[in-house]
Amino acid sequence: MEIVHLVTQGRGGPVDHAVDMAIEMTNLGHSCHVIGPQGEYVAQLRDTDVAFHHVDVRTKTDVRGMRQLAAVMRRIGPDILHCQDRRAGLVGRLLARRQDIASIYTLHGVPDPLASTVAGNMAVDDGSGRLVNQSLLGNRYLETRLGRLRRSMVVVPCRALESYARDYLQIPADQVTSVHNGVANPGDYPDLSQASAPARVAWLGLMQPVKRVPDLVHAASLVPGLALTLIGDGPERRNIEDAVHHHGMESVTTFAGFQRDPVAYLAKSSLFALISGAEACPMALLKAMACGLPVVASRVGGVPEIIRHDIDGLLVEPGDIQGIATALRRLTEDAALRTYLGTQARKRIHSEFTATHCALKLIEIYRQVTE
Repeated sequence: MEIVHLVTQGRGGPVDHAVDMAIEMTNLGHSCHVIGPQGEYVAQLRDTDVAFHHVDVRTKTDVRGMRQLAAVMRRIGPDILHCQDRRAGLVGRLLARRQDIASIYTLHGVPDPLASTVAGNMAVDDGSGRLVNQSLLGNRYLETRLGRLRRSMVVVPCRALESYARDYLQIPADQVTSVHNGVANPGDYPDLSQASAPARVAWLGLMQPVKRVPDLVHAASLVPGLALTLIGDGPERRNIEDAVHHHGMESVTTFAGFQRDPVAYLAKSSLFALISGAEACPMALLKAMACGLPVVASRVGGVPEIIRHDIDGLLVEPGDIQGIATALRRLTEDAALRTYLGTQARKRIHSEFTATHCALKLIEIYRQVTE
């Protein structure tokens, strides 16, 4: 099968997912292309059989970029176009319809102001104001229309987002399906389930309000002897630094910044926490579990589809500082529980949440749509 993965941004979760899927599908015997702007991800493709085509579609109305995209698509003549980010989903599906090519759009998540429309998520106030909300309404109209195109399908990374696509975007149920994200090459991850690292909890992600990192700082401060490693950066960093100062955590908190490969920092930790107010199928959580770290995660969005409470990790209610602290304290005080949950978490990733699992399910969807 001739497959094109389209991205319109140079970095981020959708780009990482596109690269992982293109490489995995190539390993499975398919011919894969990635179309997008220049970025660090291009280096990952150089030693693979995935073909990269430089096309930069900078806005939804970038006529020049769309013409370049159309020309590349005509040269490739793919069986299917997989659009991997929101802008790619808008321009790519229209182009696929014009060229009579089957298309897939992965809706990786929802804008923060719409977080509460997904079952289990909290409402997220990002202070965006009315202008952005009007823009979101316009995008909703476009998503609804594009989600009903012939020979097209919307893929979401968790079942929680299926209801959002069906009920909020009003996309027909037979044109929406869920495929969980997966970890590429999980066998390369270190097994930390038996490690005796110091009492240190790691967090990984983009520092933004929805991640509720100040809540983690507060909860960690209530657990004697617990240190904290924050891997990532973003617009919320200043508020997080203020929380660290406010709760007297400066001497035991490490700001690691953005890391292309965060495993080295995860390996220095004894547990992992992700206590966001909203999530879909977070790769940060999957990577920590692949390392065999016992995890504390908020019961939001698609997270309960990954973690079974007291089996693969501990689930807590978002915003419940005492509940989060209790879960962290339970893990720091019980080495046997850490080992059990970490071992089970690693097994769960290998059995259900690998890039191979994800790629095989997507290829089956490709076949259904092209037929």
